[in-house]
Order: sequence, then structure tokens, then C-alpha cells
Amino acid sequence: MKRFLVLDSFRGLCALAVIVHHSHAVQSFTELAFFRHANYLVNFFFVLSGFVLYHIYADRLGTGAQFKRFVIARICRLYPLHLATLIVALLFECLKLVIEQRGMSFSVASFTGAKAPSEILPNLLLLQSWWSGFNQMSFNFPSWSISVEFYLYLIFALIAAGLPGASRQIFAGIAVLAFLALYFNSGLFSEGALIGLGCFFSGIMTYRLYDRFKDLHMSTRWATLLEALGLITVYLAVTYSEPSQNISLSLLFCVIIGLYAFEAGWLSTLLRTAFFKWAGVLSFSIYMTHTIVLFMVSMVLMALAKVTGLPLLIDVPSEIPDVVIRYINTGSILMNNLVMAVSVVLVLLLSMLTHRYIELPGIELGKLWGRKVADKGDARGAESRI
Repeated sequence: MKRFLVLDSFRGLCALAVIVHHSHAVQSFTELAFFRHANYLVNFFFVLSGFVLYHIYADRLGTGAQFKRFVIARICRLYPLHLATLIVALLFECLKLVIEQRGMSFSVASFTGAKAPSEILPNLLLLQSWWSGFNQMSFNFPSWSISVEFYLYLIFALIAAGLPGASRQIFAGIAVLAFLALYFNSGLFSEGALIGLGCFFSGIMTYRLYDRFKDLHMSTRWATLLEALGLITVYLAVTYSEPSQNISLSLLFCVIIGLYAFEAGWLSTLLRTAFFKWAGVLSFSIYMTHTIVLFMVSMVLMALAKVTGLPLLIDVPSEIPDVVIRYINTGSILMNNLVMAVSVVLVLLLSMLTHRYIELPGIELGKLWGRKVADKGDARGAESRI
């Protein structure tokens, strides 16, 4: 089965861009317009998940055993790292509480607001993004999209296994209805859940369109031109995006994923090189662990500020009322950029560790557990035939 290496590389690049989006340093590369709007790249993750999952599992969910193995694989793929980062986020809140008792303050007090104790259970159950009564940005806030994605997997598998004859029409209908609900600001689900539903099932329809034309031959030059135009369009669309452009950008991401799935141009060749593939492999860890590193960097700067008396961190009012953003400000543009560059390197180093010691063991656990389920199913089948 084909593996879309170029699309994996894009996943890594998007994860790196999200790191920068969640970072703030005065007059640094973090303040470039593209990175300030890079939150929209999470939509790319959703579209790509629908595209890849349909490619792998469209014809592999026909039996109960296959459905169980799918669910087990998805749980073991997502939950171990989610749980690990949630535990670390809770430990950080405990550390903040201790530091606050020693006279240092944070922009948000420990265990309050989005990180109140009442938000722990929704995070454990990955429900924080599905009901407006929960705060989807609580604790390790990038996990809001994992909350959405996990249940998207279940919805996809239930429809594919339970209604195989009508699944394609249902997938298309969900995508259309989700985008309509998003456009009209429906309160049926949270905005994050509607974005996920629209993007994921649009990704499935994108794969169906790609599959129909996958044997189409494009010359390398024409493919390269289209790939370059696609990237330029994404850069401009994200850089100059206005609020609530989720639908238009999501549809643009469908086009880009469909185009790069052919892997026909020189840019695709570049994206298949070692560094980009490596970033793709680490993408999930990058996305889930980067807030841990950013918090640690802030803690170090707070300690240095207290020792030196320098205002290394400043609070700047955001566009959202009553919300402030903490910026790094060393007093030097060069140092601000250097701190952010070091932060990105630290995220990559931590991601290598979490990928090796949390992600990969989780994947292996899923395979072992899934094989046991399949073996039990085969044994029961053999007994019924005796």
C-alpha cells in the first residue's frame, strides 16, 4: 500500500509552524504574519487524517474484528502521548502553585480558568472539544484537536463498517453539513468539532477524487509549477487571512493535499529528503510536546528575571478582551530570535525522546493487542464451525 511520504513531510512542517505560532518574542520571527495565523494549519491535519485514513481503511472495516483492531490501533496511537502530556501539564500546575506561594506570579493563576480541576475528567476522556461547557484549550491545549480527531476516527469506522453501501454519501453529507453549521455559527457542537468534522470528511472526499485520477501522468515541469503555485497560494492565504476563514482555507488544503499526493514535481522530491521525512515522523510528538518546552523556557526566563532584575518577560494585551499574552523580551532582537530558535531545537530533542519511548511502544502495544483480538475472533470462528 502506498505511503504518502510528501504528505507526511507536510505534517511535520505544519507542526513546526504551530510551535512558532504558540511562541511570542518581541521583534522575532514568531511575529511574522504567516506564523501568527498558523493556527489554521491544524485544519490541514484534519484534512490529511481523513485522506490517509480512508486510503488505508476504506476496504478494511468489513468485519467486527477489523473494526476492533482499528479502534485499538487508534487508541494506542493517540492516547499514550496525550496522557503523558496531560500528566506533565498537571505537574506544571502544581509547580506553579508552589512558585506562587513563594511570591512569583503568572499571567493566569494555577488551577484556575481553563486549567481548573473540573477540566481534568473531560481531558482524560478526550471530550473537551465536543461540548461548549468544557474548555477545549485546557491543560496541554494542543490536545483539543486530538480530542476531535479521536472521535472522528470512531465516527468514520462506525459508518464505514455499519453502512458500507451508503458510507460515501454520508461522508460527503457530514462534510457539507459541518461547514454549513460552521458558517452559520451553529451551537450544536463547538467550533473545533465542526472544523474537524468538515475537514476530516472533506479529506475523505479528496482521496476519492485523487483515487479516480491517480493514474493521470503529469510532466515534472508542469507538476513543479503547480506545486509551487499551490505553496505560494497557501502562504498568501494564511498570511493575509481574516478571522473565521476556516472553510475557504480548509478547501484550499484539500486541493494542496490532492495535488501533492501525486508526488510528481521537484518540490515533492525535495520533501522526500531525510530532514523533511524525519520531521514528518516526529510531527505528532512535536505538536503534543511543544507547549511543555515553551513553559519550561518561560520558567527559566522568570527565574533569570528575578535574579537579574531584568524584565525578560512582558505581558501584552491581546485582541481578546481581558486576555494578555506573555512575550519574551531580552532587550535584543538577536537574543529574542536566538531564544526562540533554541526553543524549537529543544522541542525537536524532546520529540525524539517521546517518539521513541512513548509513541513507538504505544504503536507496538496496539499491534499486539490487535493481534490478540484477531486470534480470539479466529478461535471463536473455528469453534462455531466444529
